[in-house]
Amino acid sequence: MYNLLISIGIAAAAFAVGALVTSSAVAGIAPAALALVIAYFFLARRTYKQVEVVAQTAMGELQTAQQDPSAIDRASKLIEAALPLGKWQFLVESQLHGQLGQLAFMKANMKQSTDFSAAKGHLLQSWTRDWLSQTILAVVLFEEKQHTEALERLEGAKSGGSDQALFWGVWAWMAKATGRDDVALKVLSEALEKHKNHEALTAFRDAAANDRALPIEVFSPQWFQFFPKHIQKLPYEEQMKLMGANAPQMNRAQRRAMKRGAQPQQQKKGGYSIPHPRR
Repeated sequence: MYNLLISIGIAAAAFAVGALVTSSAVAGIAPAALALVIAYFFLARRTYKQVEVVAQTAMGELQTAQQDPSAIDRASKLIEAALPLGKWQFLVESQLHGQLGQLAFMKANMKQSTDFSAAKGHLLQSWTRDWLSQTILAVVLFEEKQHTEALERLEGAKSGGSDQALFWGVWAWMAKATGRDDVALKVLSEALEKHKNHEALTAFRDAAANDRALPIEVFSPQWFQFFPKHIQKLPYEEQMKLMGANAPQMNRAQRRAMKRGAQPQQQKKGGYSIPHPRR
C-alpha cells in the first residue's frame, strides 16, 4: 500500500522529468515504468527485511517455550508490534496474523485447553496460500465439529500446501475421521501423484483402501503440531521422547516396569503438560 503509493509518486516524477527534457509525453513513459519497478522492489524488500528481523527475534524467544510458556506471549507481542507494517506492503498483515494464530494455537495446546478462539481470530485473517496456518485453522474447525468447513478450508489451501506431504496426510485423516472414506482415498491418490512413492502417504493410502485406521505415527513428530493429543496413541517410550523436558519423572517401580516391557502408570492429569513439538 504505502510502498506502492510512494513508488507511483516516484514514477510520476520520472515521467514529468522525461517529458520535460524531451518535450514529449511518450518519452516519459519508459523512465516512469523503470522508476516504478525499481522503487517498488526496494521498498518492498525493505519492509520484508523488517518483518524478517521480527520473525527471527520471535523464533529466538520460542526456543525456551517448552520450559517457559511465557516465551510464547513475548513472541506474540513482538509480532503484534509489527502489524503496522501491513500498511506498507501487501500480504504482510495476513502473514503476521498467520504467525500469531499459530502461536495462539500452540499456547492453547500447551495449556491443554480446548478454547482456540484467540487462534481462530488470527487464522481467519491469514493468507490462503499459507498452508500451515490454513491447516491449523482446519484443525480448529474440526475440533469445533465444523467438519464440512474444515475440509473446504483444506481444499482452498491446496495451492499452497500441495508440496507438503503432511498437508495431504492431515486432509486425508480428517476426511476419514468424518466418515468420508471416498474423499480420503481421492485425496491420497492425488497426493501420490504429486509425491510419488512417498512412504508415509503410501502407508496412509494402503490403510484407507483396506478400511484400517490411518497410521499417524508415520508422520511423527510433525503430525503432533496439529494434533498434540494424538501423542497418547504412541508407545509410552515414544511419548517420553516427544515430551522431552516435560516428561514425568518415573519412580523405581515404574522404571522396573519399563524394563519388563510394561507401560508404567502415568501421573494424574495435571501432573505435566503435553508440549507442542517444534517445527
